[in-house]
Amino acid sequence: MKGNLLASVTAIVLATSCDVGPSSSVPSTPGTAAPSKTALSSVYAVLQQASRDGQYSIYLVGIDGRIAGHATAQAPSPDYGGYGPLVSTSDHKVYFLDGPSTVKSLEPSGKVATAATLPSSATIQARFSVSPDDRKIAVALLTYHVDGLAITYGGMQMYVSDLNGANRVDIFSSPSVAEWPVEWLGADLVVAVAIPFANQSGHGGSIAPFGALGGYHVINSATGDRVAELCPAKEGLPLGLPTHEGVLCERYSDAAAILYDWTGAATKLGNIPPNPVYQALEPGTRNFIVDNVNLSATSIYVTGATGDLRKLPGQVAELGFITRGKVLLALIAESKLVVYDLASSSSAPVALQPSSAGGSPYGAYGLLAGRLPGGL
Repeated sequence: MKGNLLASVTAIVLATSCDVGPSSSVPSTPGTAAPSKTALSSVYAVLQQASRDGQYSIYLVGIDGRIAGHATAQAPSPDYGGYGPLVSTSDHKVYFLDGPSTVKSLEPSGKVATAATLPSSATIQARFSVSPDDRKIAVALLTYHVDGLAITYGGMQMYVSDLNGANRVDIFSSPSVAEWPVEWLGADLVVAVAIPFANQSGHGGSIAPFGALGGYHVINSATGDRVAELCPAKEGLPLGLPTHEGVLCERYSDAAAILYDWTGAATKLGNIPPNPVYQALEPGTRNFIVDNVNLSATSIYVTGATGDLRKLPGQVAELGFITRGKVLLALIAESKLVVYDLASSSSAPVALQPSSAGGSPYGAYGLLAGRLPGGL
């Protein structure tokens, strides 16, 4: 990352914290979706692609490049925060926000169902994460006040409940901090530490898809107590989706790739090329991909243990890994999306057209917003 950009993000998020405080109760409406117990037979990437009509689409892309399921939803409008997940993955389904408060589910079969209704008002925006077993939901409610052209942040509260809204427990609140749940780690929650107006930070969603510009906290889902801190704001910027192994972090001091595991322990993963952008950690390994601005849209696969570098063919923009050895690449010259197999150096095309609302090659095909099955 450029030094001045990293310095600006550091200044914005350095004071971010996660201290437990009282919350007020906002009622939630029971949903209709029942938990599923059928194990999935494959692994899918969850792409969230924006359009210019205020809607967005969800695509489930398999390792063979085929689109298994698709749904369209209304994006929150206006979306003052501009970050945080509009989708969440369990072991069986993708959940997505349709409008300001309706949570729906999508299965690889293409089945769509209403799953929950979140608290909503003209000033509240919600972000959520559903547990791997489809039974619990963690919700952050962020309040924004509008006075003419002036928008101010009014604070947040976070709670955990059954998916249908029952048995709600408020676990965190703050008048100034912006945080939201993004994943479940067993009985704990992984929370993105962000800023109230993350869409003004200058960062694209491919860098930090969960908006975790201040790192991640692992918290107890019953009490809100902090268990661990990963890639804290004063040290670096988290990149790409978290994996079972932890979070990839670009260290501010030397742009080194650092792996934070879920206890908060940090390990350097070797040297990386100058001016790296859009890194992604490979699930099941300590390897990662770097897109390098000095090498004209070049993606480089880095073996974390040895620092060995392998240049991927052509001008590409990586969206991230579906699973170990399978990475989504946008081929810039050919204007198409493929699933690239690192072992065989072969590609499987994805029948998905780029969206003009996405801008750069990184966003044209959508944000890699999760993997199915989910959970860590």
